[in-house]
Amino acid sequence: MDMLCSMSRSIDPRRPWKLTTQESRSINDLPRIKILQANMVALKDIRDKAAAEHYEIWDDRLREAQRHLLNEKQRAKSQLKRHKLDKYNREQPVIDSERQLSGKVVDEEVKSALERTEYMSPEQLQLIDAILTLPGRSWEAEQQRRINAINKVTMYCGVEEGSLCFRSPAQPRPTIRAPISVEQPLIQPPELPVQQAIRKVMKEKRPKICFLCLQNSKLPVPQRIHSFKRPGELTKHFERKHLRKFQRLTCKHCHIAIDTLADLLNHAEFSHGTVTRNPKYRKLCGRLY
Repeated sequence: MDMLCSMSRSIDPRRPWKLTTQESRSINDLPRIKILQANMVALKDIRDKAAAEHYEIWDDRLREAQRHLLNEKQRAKSQLKRHKLDKYNREQPVIDSERQLSGKVVDEEVKSALERTEYMSPEQLQLIDAILTLPGRSWEAEQQRRINAINKVTMYCGVEEGSLCFRSPAQPRPTIRAPISVEQPLIQPPELPVQQAIRKVMKEKRPKICFLCLQNSKLPVPQRIHSFKRPGELTKHFERKHLRKFQRLTCKHCHIAIDTLADLLNHAEFSHGTVTRNPKYRKLCGRLY
């Protein structure tokens, strides 16, 4: 019974749970608080007038007095709050009894508090309010009271009750949203070294990779994709390896047949950026330059 009474008082909105501003200020009028305040003011004056070598001593005493004053104020506030609670526990049952004798069991203020804290649903409060009213003074009033109670019971039969546990104040429930389908970007596979080399000889203005060695599948991959330090070194390799021993061939990168040395020089310069300025080949293919 004590536990139920304590629970009902804890959810009562009229229950004093903190001090008002005026009550908090009234703490300063207590005799013991005034004595401590006067002592603190006196210590402050002594500290300000003290010599430099004694300043820290009086400053420590002042800090101790301030701490003692704050603790005493907090203790006085706790005592005043406890006094208010004791007064509420003594007087509120009498007020509730007088209200019940007037025909109301749960007033509107307490009812709204119970609805906010979700201790009782509105249907439960209406059921309690209809059943626990006092008998009417006449037979007609008593019949109407019973009819109202029967109607509330009938309405409450369709209410689905939850578990018999007290819930904490209502918290906003997280909204569960449907997952949004996001198109994942296509992950490109890593580019192979040979493919990287082909892209360079096709797009770079002055590549450092020999396009003829690159298309020769009989060579090892390191030799096919070998990159020279400078375009001039590629030109020397191109003259020594491919121009001196020229044979008819097909550029597999561009799918073009190369029948003459002049065609090779022209295609190498304008399609793959391999430039040859050797006078020997300028004489052979002078019309191209």
